[in-house]
Amino acid sequence: MTFKTRRYVFWFFLILFILAGTGAVFYSSGWRINFENCSPQLSLNCMDIQKTGAMLVETSQKNISIKIGDKIFTDKSGILQSGTLIGNLLPKNYYIEIEKNGYQVWQKNIEVKPALVSKITGVVLAPDKIEKQLFPLPGKLINFYFNGKEETVFQNENGFYYNQKGAP
Repeated sequence: MTFKTRRYVFWFFLILFILAGTGAVFYSSGWRINFENCSPQLSLNCMDIQKTGAMLVETSQKNISIKIGDKIFTDKSGILQSGTLIGNLLPKNYYIEIEKNGYQVWQKNIEVKPALVSKITGVVLAPDKIEKQLFPLPGKLINFYFNGKEETVFQNENGFYYNQKGAP
């Protein structure tokens, strides 16, 4: 190999290293190319480079499933981790559903901002079947809800209770 050829090979790999290193630094910093606005035709005009955000979901129940759009994420909370972190989300509003068998679905619109984590805490899933008990409630009342069926659901430190409207 001649000296001139070695020089070309050196400069080629140096430029390749700089480009790949710059791409790796931007990717690890959370920058992504947004292809959502692209048409089926290949065009460089539609590409949008944005910094990603994340969403942290903390619930009182374990083994939940989190649905964001068409994607389903499983619960990753355990002994060392108290919630589920969902990363690499482009900045926009997301419709989120938290589900578990035997519980009602929790739904909300969440805004994800660039370079920030949207934290969802205090999610309590209400059971599908709630035990009916008469008043007064044992213990201190923590919270109450109206379920739209002329029933009031009460929560205390022992669990959930409900009473129909007009019952003693």
